[in-house]
Amino acid sequence: HVWRPIDFVIHIIGSRWTIPIVRDLTTGPKRPSELSRSLPGISPKTLTQRLRELEKWGLVERQAFQEIPPRVSYSLSERGKDLVYILEALRDLGESWQRSLEIEIPPAVKEQCSRCFEYRNQNSSMPQSAEE
Repeated sequence: HVWRPIDFVIHIIGSRWTIPIVRDLTTGPKRPSELSRSLPGISPKTLTQRLRELEKWGLVERQAFQEIPPRVSYSLSERGKDLVYILEALRDLGESWQRSLEIEIPPAVKEQCSRCFEYRNQNSSMPQSAEE
């Protein structure tokens, strides 16, 4: 199979939870329990699978500490840090779209779906609030 470069990257980072995990690791090394707390809704099994996949592709590095009880932490590798620029660009694009669509998002909410946004534009065919 011949991959186009963009398809290859999407294959690696396109799984659910991958971008939020990478985003959370941009602030520094995290233990799985810290990631789990910052990503409400992710199961421990899914978190472990995503971290292993990211490690396999060289985006994260796993550090095991020889302690009792054993402890591990994950951090972005140099390849993983390449994604920071992409995430910043996506954040900027998202903020621009939110402003242009006059979307109001509660500040305490990290992850949103399109049904959770509050649209000020009454002519929009999109949902008006989370209650709909």
